[in-house]
Amino acid sequence: MKLEYDFTKGQYLYLVRIYGKPGIIQKQLAEMIKVERTTAARATKNLK
Repeated sequence: MKLEYDFTKGQYLYLVRIYGKPGIIQKQLAEMIKVERTTAARATKNLK
């Protein structure tokens, strides 16, 4: 079974970071990607 998703490069970056560090909090994620916390929150919300 092959699943295909239409993720943008930005969304893929978030997914890779989250997958690499399960349980990461948004503050840490924002620091890793070097964005504001609100940007990280908005981006992760849009992954749903």
